[in-house]
Amino acid sequence: MKKLSIIIPLFLFLLLPNSSFAQQQVYSYDAINTTITVNGDATFTVEEQQLFNYEAGTFHQGWRAISLDKISRITDVQVIDGATGQPLQHSSQRLNKTDPDSWGKYTGYTQDGNVNIEWYYDLANTKHLWVLRYVVHGGFSFYKENDRLYWNALTDYSSPIGLASVKVLFPENADLSSMQFDAYREDSYAINKIVQGNNSIYFETPFIQPYEAFTIDIAFPKGIISESAFWKEWLTAYWGYVGSGIAAVLGVLFSLLYWYRTERYGKGRGVIIAQYEPPQQLRPAMAEVLVKEKITEKTWPATIIDLAVRGYIAIKEEPEDKLVVFIRLSLAVILVGILGAISVLVLFVDVPFEGRMPLVLFIAAPILVLIIAYRKEGSIKKSFAPKSYILEKVKEYENDPSLEEYEVKFLRIIFSGIDLVTKEKKNHFSLKEIKKSSSSQRELARLLNLLKDDLYKETDKDTKAFEKAIHKEKYFMFVLFGLTFFFAMLNKIQIIDLENQLHFLVFVCAIVVAVVIAFIKFESRLSHEGYLLKEDWLGFKLYLETAEKYRMQNLTPDIFEKYLPYAMIFGIEKKWAKSFEGIHMQPPSWYGSSSVGMAAGISSGTSFSPVGFSSSFSSSFSSAFASAGGGGGGGGSAGGGGGGG
Repeated sequence: MKKLSIIIPLFLFLLLPNSSFAQQQVYSYDAINTTITVNGDATFTVEEQQLFNYEAGTFHQGWRAISLDKISRITDVQVIDGATGQPLQHSSQRLNKTDPDSWGKYTGYTQDGNVNIEWYYDLANTKHLWVLRYVVHGGFSFYKENDRLYWNALTDYSSPIGLASVKVLFPENADLSSMQFDAYREDSYAINKIVQGNNSIYFETPFIQPYEAFTIDIAFPKGIISESAFWKEWLTAYWGYVGSGIAAVLGVLFSLLYWYRTERYGKGRGVIIAQYEPPQQLRPAMAEVLVKEKITEKTWPATIIDLAVRGYIAIKEEPEDKLVVFIRLSLAVILVGILGAISVLVLFVDVPFEGRMPLVLFIAAPILVLIIAYRKEGSIKKSFAPKSYILEKVKEYENDPSLEEYEVKFLRIIFSGIDLVTKEKKNHFSLKEIKKSSSSQRELARLLNLLKDDLYKETDKDTKAFEKAIHKEKYFMFVLFGLTFFFAMLNKIQIIDLENQLHFLVFVCAIVVAVVIAFIKFESRLSHEGYLLKEDWLGFKLYLETAEKYRMQNLTPDIFEKYLPYAMIFGIEKKWAKSFEGIHMQPPSWYGSSSVGMAAGISSGTSFSPVGFSSSFSSSFSSAFASAGGGGGGGGSAGGGGGGG
C-alpha cells in the first residue's frame, strides 16, 4: 500500500503537459519599424527593425517570409544584430537551430513563392532588436499618369505587434505635394499618415493583431524613378527565362521556314485541277496517308466500305434494342416537358433579367443538343438509337494478289475472334459486341496501332511519294521523350536544378536543338512527284465536292458506292451522298438487314437513302475505331510573415 501511494502520484506527474518540464515559448513584437528607400533605378531598399519580446522560453531561430507575388526578386539580404550592430554570418544552407555553431548565422532560400530568411541565436526572457535589410526589384507599377508603390509591410506575423510603422524615403528631387498616399489595415485602429521633410512619408499604427495585414499605397509623379531601368532590371532578373523563350521562338520559326522551303516552295503546279477518277487507283487509306500524312478515325471505316464494294465483306444492320430505345426516348420527352414547364414559369414569374439568364441557358443547352443530334442523324429516334452493324466475311482473302498487304492484315484483325460455342474462328465482326467489351476494345486498339505503321510503310513503298518516309515520324517523338526524361532524371537527382535560370536555359536550348534536328531528320516529306500526286488527289476531292452539278450526267449508284470510301477520308461523305438525292437507288448488294434480308435505310418500298446510310455508318464506325485508337510592367505586393522559435 505504501508503494502504491508513491507510484500513483508519480504516474500522474508524468501525465502533466510538457510545459511542466520545458517552459512554453511565448513572444511578441514591441515594434516593427520599416524604412523603404526609393532608388532611382526602379528598386527600393527595405530595412526592418524588429524588436522581439521573448517573454517565456528559449529561442534559437527567427524567420521572415517575403512574398514574391508581383515583384521580380529580392537581393542583398542582410541580418544585423541590433544590440551590437554586427551583421550575422551568411550560410549557403539551412542550419540546425539548436546547434551552437549555427548561432550568429543566417540563410536565405526560395520556397512556395516566398523568399525565406532564417537566422539563428540563443536568447531567453529578454528583449532584442534584429535588423533585416534587402533590396526589392520589380516592386513598382507603372501607369499612364503616374507610378505606384503598393507594399504589404505586414501580413502573416503569428504574434501581436505593439507598434508598426513604415517610413518611405524618396530621392531629394521628389515633389511630395503632388503625391497621393494611403495605408490600410483590417482593424479599426487609426493610421497616422505624415509628410516628413521634403522627401519622406511616414505611416504609423498601434496594436497589429496576429495575421493582420498592414499595407501602404503611394501614387507619385512619373520621372522620379526610371521605367527603362525597371525593364532593364526585369530582363536582368529573368534573363534565363527570356533567353529560353527566344530560343523556343527561333526554333519554331526555323522549323516553319525549313518546312516551307522543303514542302511548299517550288512544289507542285500550284493549281488544283478536277480529277474524275482516283489517281493511280490508290486505295482510300493510302490516299489519306498521301494527302494528310496521317490516318484519322475515317481511315478504317472507309477501308470497310471499299472492301465491301470489292466483294470481301457484307455489311448488315443489327436490330435495335427496342426497350433501350423506348427508355431513351421517354427520358428525352420527360426532359423536354420539364424544361418546357420551367420556361413557362420563367415567363410569368417576376424574376430580374440577371436571374433569368442562367435559367434560359439551363433550358437552352439540352434543347440545343437535341437539335444538333436531329440535324446530324435526321430524326430524334436515330439520335437516341444509333445504328449498329455486323461485318460478315464473304470470300477468302488470304493470298489474294488483288489485296494490299495492310488490307489482308486488317481483315485478319476484324475476323480474328473465336466463337464461344463452336470454338472456331469467327467469320463476322459485331460492332455492338466490341463496344460491350473493354478488353476487346484494347486489343483492337493495339492491333490497329501496329497496322498503322504497316500502312505507312506500304504507302511509301507503293507510291514512292515521300523523300522522308512517314513511318519514321515516330522517332521524332522518341527523341523528344528521351531527352525530356533524361533532363528530368538529372533534375531529380539534383545534378541540375531547373529553378536555376542557367540550367533552365541549357535545358530549353537542348530540347529546341534536339527537336529541330529530329524534325529535319524524321519529319515526313513529299517529293516533287509526290506533291504532284497529292494535288491530283485534291483534284479528285474537288470533283467529289462539286459532283451535284453532274447529277443528270454520269452519277450512278455504282459511282456512289465506288467513290464513297474516298469521300469518307476527305470528310465529305454527306456532301457526296447528297449529290444522289432524288435518284432512285436500290440498296447495294453488300448491304442488308440482319433480320429479314432487306436493305437498311429503307424509307418506303426498296429505296435506299445514300445520305442516311453515309451518315449512320460513318459516325458509328468512326466512333468505335476512334475509341479503339484511331487516329504593363511591374507590380508590387510582397508581404509574408515572420516569427521566432
